[in-house]
Amino acid sequence: MARSVTELTQGVLSVVLANKLKTIGNMIAAAALAVGAGMWMTTTAARPTISAAQQTAPSAEHRDAARPRAERELSAARANEDEFVPPSDAEVLRAMPRAPRAGPSVYEAFRDNITIVKTRLGPRVVRLPLFAGASVKLTTELWECTVHYERAIELLFPFPIRVRFPQMERVEIHKLKSGK
Repeated sequence: MARSVTELTQGVLSVVLANKLKTIGNMIAAAALAVGAGMWMTTTAARPTISAAQQTAPSAEHRDAARPRAERELSAARANEDEFVPPSDAEVLRAMPRAPRAGPSVYEAFRDNITIVKTRLGPRVVRLPLFAGASVKLTTELWECTVHYERAIELLFPFPIRVRFPQMERVEIHKLKSGK
């Protein structure tokens, strides 16, 4: 009889522990979704953009009123994704000025902990005339990308020194999109 009570107690404890771990796992997954989707904004007028990891948000209509404002704006941005596509992180990093080159085994400079915030400033419609009176409508979208990073400088000669300091750069990217 004592053995079965012990087994029953262990079974109940394992179920309770499994439920707690499941709840903690869901909280961690929700935090990773928020960070991976890039839900930070620079101003109140800025629209949230979707970063490299595109996660799908839950679409329960009865929870729509309870969802936070940033999550609702993010799902609205996902719905209008055909309207505008933010520049990729690779495009932003290529548009940045290059880090100064250094001598091997003497001086090295590099960037660490890079965070990119993308803000859509607005579209502009341009009509380009073609031959025989035809024209094509092009839409250019202006994106302001703010890159926050840690600049690290490493001196190796005559004795090793590593200096790190935060730095910020702004990059403007014009994206071209053909109109209808």
